[in-house]
Amino acid sequence: MTQFQSRRHFVSAVASLPIIALAGQVRAQSDSAGDGLLARLRKANKVTVAIANQPPYSWLLPDGSLDGLAPTLTKLIMGRLGVSNVTGIVANYGELIPGLQAGRWDFISASLTISKARCAQVAYSDPNVFDGGSFVSIKSDLPDPPKTLKDWWREN
Repeated sequence: MTQFQSRRHFVSAVASLPIIALAGQVRAQSDSAGDGLLARLRKANKVTVAIANQPPYSWLLPDGSLDGLAPTLTKLIMGRLGVSNVTGIVANYGELIPGLQAGRWDFISASLTISKARCAQVAYSDPNVFDGGSFVSIKSDLPDPPKTLKDWWREN
């Protein structure tokens, strides 16, 4: 029963984070032995997250600490889950998912745009940021650009 509650609390907490991606194979608790991600993070009292250098959503301060919307929520939630040491690694957007899959960090704490291709690689939490969107294209590169989000979504 305790393990189930831990899993439920971890999943609900992660779902509250701003567009944080978790690798598809990562789970809060992998089995009844309690050796899943949450148990490992609690035991180490440390989590390593990847961020994009994108103020106000996420950035690294000169002293090496994390700041911004996503890292602030990450620190708050992980602290409530018993993991008080949150460290971050700055990566560009193209490195976030491959780095997660390679085990370089435990999860992504960045406002990462949701796409079909990314959804095939990672699971997203519920988004808490929507920054609108625009379509801009060079006519010679894209003679018939999508006119609506629905058109774009079909193509991507």
